[in-house]
Amino acid sequence: MTQLVSSRSSTNCSSGFYKLYFDIDSILRLHYEGPESTTVFWPDPGLLPWEARRNQYMYNRSATLDSDGRFNSSDGFGFLSADFGVGPQRMMRIDYDGDMRLYSLIEHQGRTKWEIQWQAVSHSCRIHGICGANSLCIYSSGRRRCTCLHGYKMVNSKDWSSGCEPDFEVCKPDDEAFVELRHVEFYGFDMRYHNNYTLDACKKDCLQDCNCKGFQFGYNDDHGVGTYYCYIKTSLYNGYQMGFYNSMYIKLPKSLVSSFVPKAIEKSSLRCTGGKVTQIIRSYEKKQESKILKFVLVLGCVIGFIEIIVILYFWYKSSKRSVTTSEQVYFPAATAFRKFTYSELKKASRNFSEEIGRGSESVVYKGRLPDNRIAAIKKLKNTNHHNERRISSGDRHNRETKSHESDRNMGLLC
Repeated sequence: MTQLVSSRSSTNCSSGFYKLYFDIDSILRLHYEGPESTTVFWPDPGLLPWEARRNQYMYNRSATLDSDGRFNSSDGFGFLSADFGVGPQRMMRIDYDGDMRLYSLIEHQGRTKWEIQWQAVSHSCRIHGICGANSLCIYSSGRRRCTCLHGYKMVNSKDWSSGCEPDFEVCKPDDEAFVELRHVEFYGFDMRYHNNYTLDACKKDCLQDCNCKGFQFGYNDDHGVGTYYCYIKTSLYNGYQMGFYNSMYIKLPKSLVSSFVPKAIEKSSLRCTGGKVTQIIRSYEKKQESKILKFVLVLGCVIGFIEIIVILYFWYKSSKRSVTTSEQVYFPAATAFRKFTYSELKKASRNFSEEIGRGSESVVYKGRLPDNRIAAIKKLKNTNHHNERRISSGDRHNRETKSHESDRNMGLLC
């Protein structure tokens, strides 16, 4: 089966430590095969295949990159180049640092160069074998660097892949203790796993075993019940500092523990610090639907505002009409009608002194209105309509009028 292999270094084109291949489960993987260890680091080995969105045990094993910058693999993995589309020449390779990258040949100011358009591992310290054994990969200030653990020294000063070796005598149980490295993790090589363990119990277990180089200690609350755990490690490979909440405890002679000065290590991030920042300019076609949606929203707001004004106006008019006196029970039907108060009728009839007629329900009196018109005033004896007065009057044109009083029942007849 064809494999894609990295070079040894930027100047040495011989086969390096990294390769891209289909594993026995038909999943495309990046693999590190160093002088002392071998591991798979992409896709994330901490994920199950379905969690990494990969399909296992496929009959066909193939991976293709087309001229538009589209990559597809038979295990379900795929991506598009950042400059997707017909245009530049492209190539895909595994660099000597172990990362798989897609490049496009870009022309700028009369010069051409290969620019990265995609890469498999975004955090370079998560590539295995970068710093070798007993060392720590730290990503800060926009670059990656390796450093030996406290008490260790480089094996080859020109090659970090050889790692570091202890600068002390190992396995002295009565003269050993631990230093804490916060936000640090070492991948794999676990001798034992202890769940629901205290920190002291983990230290005791490691001190009693000469093969133990240290342990990972953390807190787990995945199932709603929080417990502390520790991984006892026989080797310290692929260590990197990142945003972990757990800590790594390294076993060292007590003399080295006392001389250890914890460094204020910030949690690594992918922020770009320093250097030149280039803005990516992309144009997008505005869709017509966005204009229509904007118009509908504006129209809805206008209609809603008008409805509120109308509701407030009718509420104000209705409340104004409701404020009326008891004398406004009856309203004139035409301008020829007017109402008379009881005191006016009493004055017009000279205190109801001249009776001109009588009925079973009323008495009719003669009266003279202020404009000298003669009127017949009917005074009702009994009525079921309290606080009401019905009045009618007339002159030579037979006009009528109505009136009401709060404590009497009166009528004005022609």
